[in-house]
Amino acid sequence: MDKVDILKTNVRPSKEMFIYECGYEYCAPTKPFEYIHINYYLLHYIIDGEGYFIMDGVKHHLKKGDGFFIPPYKDNNYYPDSDNPWVYRWVGFNGTECKKLLKMSGFYDGNYTFAYDFENGLKDNFLNIYLSFKNGDYFSSLGFLYQVFGKLIKEYENESNKLSNPKEIYTDKAVEFIEENYNKQISVTEISKSLNIDRSHFFKCFRDVMNISPQQYLINFRLSKSQDLLRKSSFSISTISSLVGFSSPEYYSKIFKKYIGITPNEFRGKYTKK
Repeated sequence: MDKVDILKTNVRPSKEMFIYECGYEYCAPTKPFEYIHINYYLLHYIIDGEGYFIMDGVKHHLKKGDGFFIPPYKDNNYYPDSDNPWVYRWVGFNGTECKKLLKMSGFYDGNYTFAYDFENGLKDNFLNIYLSFKNGDYFSSLGFLYQVFGKLIKEYENESNKLSNPKEIYTDKAVEFIEENYNKQISVTEISKSLNIDRSHFFKCFRDVMNISPQQYLINFRLSKSQDLLRKSSFSISTISSLVGFSSPEYYSKIFKKYIGITPNEFRGKYTKK
């Protein structure tokens, strides 16, 4: 295989996005120098070795599985590590939808780098972009570029979710736990243990997000489920109380009357033909 190959075309299979060039390079150690401005977007993916990328005065040390993005008309500088020079593939592209896709991938507010090393997914995509392009199959090449964006967007969304409000994360997981276990004898303490956080801290997080205590949410959820069963099933009150997690039919009836205003039997009677 040659040390470097650069492919270019003026064919534009889609105005939304089209590939202007692509290629690869097995880099030799070089001194840093600044590249000229380009009038399209450029995405590099490192498949081996390491190197340095400088943008907006910030120097990034990148390695296998990392990548970097260069916008049009932007000063940029990148070069391989002298002891372990990088090997990378790149694709240059443009089109009306590029800004949107790049922002969805996390490339905004000064972010020009990414990391993706799962099961050679991007490595294969970049290779297929190049091979299809070389064969003149520009639609397939563009399709593989969309797959690159699909992976980057999904990874960025996953990372963004990890950085979301911790209170919301705990609350979402608590609600999920309740929905899966409401029919068992679970308590607020057990819910907090499932989340690996202190009970009082969990209580505050849940209350701040839901404006209701976790205990009250659990009661409301169980009552809602029991109302569905009262309307749609012929189960006895005793069986229904057990199916939705209440400790006894008597306690269930007491809680139902307190919050719904009538007994379970009276509620069922409203939906029974006479």
